[in-house]
Amino acid sequence: MTNEKEEKTILMYLDLCSKIEGLCAELYHYYSDLFHEDEECSRLWKKTALEEENHQKLFELAIRLICECDVELIADYEKASRVYRKLINLLPHVQQTPPDIFLAITKAIEMEESLVVLHIDSALKFKDEQVHNMFKALQTYDKNHIDSLRHYQAILFLPKTEMAG
Repeated sequence: MTNEKEEKTILMYLDLCSKIEGLCAELYHYYSDLFHEDEECSRLWKKTALEEENHQKLFELAIRLICECDVELIADYEKASRVYRKLINLLPHVQQTPPDIFLAITKAIEMEESLVVLHIDSALKFKDEQVHNMFKALQTYDKNHIDSLRHYQAILFLPKTEMAG
């Protein structure tokens, strides 16, 4: 069982991760609106934003379960805190200076890759295997985000061809 100080640190970590997911969702909703003229692109950003909102809910569930589960924090709280501060600064920056689609997609992939280490499967160890497996799916979703974004990035960087008239 965790002591009170460890439990408080775990709760703070989960809350921070929940906020990070919320900021990612906000960023992706913004990109969905920003790139609305490209329907496929807008749909990809919207889908990813909604998945980030689901991740946020998963962290909120973990917060509610923490009192009932024996859990150990493996991740570095300070690292998560730095990621959070970067995202807090990123949102107003991209809103004031909107990126083009190439930069947005490239930076989103980099961000998603850096967020994988913050997630529950690599950040927390639940002693209860069923609870642990329930949260393990989060990492799979992040891999899918990265794969979807990379796929769209590859399409963006394909050479444009002229249609035969």
